[in-house]
Amino acid sequence: MHSTMKLLFVTSIELVGFCACGLLAQPQQNSAARNVGSELFARECATCHQAENNDRAPSLQALRELAPEAILTTLTSGRMTVQAQRLSPADRVAVAEFAAGRAVPVATATSGGQCDTATTKENFEVSFNKPSWNGWGGKPGNARYATDGGLTAANAPHLRLAWAFGFPRALSARTQPTVIGDWLFTASDTGDVFALDAKTGCTRWTYTAQAGVRGALSVASLGSGKYGVFFGDGQANAYGLDAQTGRQLWMLKVDTHPNAVITGAPAVYNGRLYVPTSGVGEESRGQDPNYSCCSFRGSISAIDIRDGELRWKSYAIQAEPRSRGKSSKGVELFGPSGAGIWSSPTIDSARGVLYVGTGNGYSGPEQKTMNAIIAMDLQTGAHK
Repeated sequence: MHSTMKLLFVTSIELVGFCACGLLAQPQQNSAARNVGSELFARECATCHQAENNDRAPSLQALRELAPEAILTTLTSGRMTVQAQRLSPADRVAVAEFAAGRAVPVATATSGGQCDTATTKENFEVSFNKPSWNGWGGKPGNARYATDGGLTAANAPHLRLAWAFGFPRALSARTQPTVIGDWLFTASDTGDVFALDAKTGCTRWTYTAQAGVRGALSVASLGSGKYGVFFGDGQANAYGLDAQTGRQLWMLKVDTHPNAVITGAPAVYNGRLYVPTSGVGEESRGQDPNYSCCSFRGSISAIDIRDGELRWKSYAIQAEPRSRGKSSKGVELFGPSGAGIWSSPTIDSARGVLYVGTGNGYSGPEQKTMNAIIAMDLQTGAHK
């Protein structure tokens, strides 16, 4: 959370089953649907969600505390998309309903909360030059410090709720809000991206990405009085939208690995968007002797913000995965792999360098860039 314009914007970590238009009824699941969901859950999900020693996946008892529509979102466009790819849309509903213990409610669309036309079409450049908090770090250097927001130790105790905004169908909303003058940009794990009026909370526009959005959004000038908003999603897609209208300018899949995701907020600097990728799920699948573990490598992709063209891509592990033997089932194994980049890159404009932190390795041989900090050349991506 951070203050700009004397307003404090907070995104909740868990907004389970909460909807801006009110609480949804919880219809009971019929026995036939429950049986189908039970069979599918046992076949597709129980290995992780009912395993005694797996602390990476919530138990069935924990899932029962969640809203069925939130579980469905996770299976459809969230972090379980890869695991659910063999399920039909009807199967995913059945699994979500069994896991939650109740039926997915039917939400009624509402047109409330929309900003009026005059507010939506105001000159964006005026807002862009006001006090702002842009992206995850506020500025490319990720100092996460601002002096122009009006929040002080003296007035902090007097903060009061100005407005609240509910994220429909969302299990979580971890996207730190980006505030550009009178505009606020945020998103949730449904893939819904929102541009709100920072003063009133009314909705200026919405856009739906192909998967959930976890990292903060960044705004930058495109020249000729136009501005773009940039972000990544849970299927490793990077986006550029018109900041004032929400119209898609471009979309680029930065990594084709089925387990690649974008969790860290892409950083925008000097006409380029620097997009980190991490991997979800492959490390856990490495426990399965029938899985050819592992081949994902974390990376940074540099994209031209004007046309969405890839300028360079640099892997955290520069050696390509090679055969490292076979599993007990005779399946070929690969490595090195892992070193996902989970956080937002930090830009060092004085040295022409960006810095990233990497995660653990999934498979050997061990690399010095696993669990490490890497400096990359801004122009080429070469490791410094």
